[in-house]
Amino acid sequence: MSTYAQDFQGGRFVFLNSHDYEFYDSGRPIASEQIANDANVELVVEPRAGRVAIFSSDMENTHQVEQVTGGQRFVLSFWFTCDPRREFEIFLDGNAHIQFGQRLKDSMIRRAQQQSQKRQQASGSPKQPRTNSDL
Repeated sequence: MSTYAQDFQGGRFVFLNSHDYEFYDSGRPIASEQIANDANVELVVEPRAGRVAIFSSDMENTHQVEQVTGGQRFVLSFWFTCDPRREFEIFLDGNAHIQFGQRLKDSMIRRAQQQSQKRQQASGSPKQPRTNSDL
């Protein structure tokens, strides 16, 4: 949905050596400079629009996303289980989708306004700002 170094900075997907899981399981994103020099990082994946990463996500594939330092990183995540003990009773009630959709729409509006301002500055002629109905 978005591309590393084009739409955002940081935010790469990092696979870790499983034996170091507890070290990284702090709930805080990894900083880019930590990844660059860390022998415990097994693989770094740079997100790209249209790229799909499929893997099992137990101890054999410990992973984390590095901290996003600029722009906006959009992803679409799916997961499933065949183990009824791990089944969600209620996964999403729809509110998360509504909030995400509004943030995405707001981001698109801001981007369109910024591009319009750049065009105005380049041409020197004032133009009307774009609105939601223009998108």
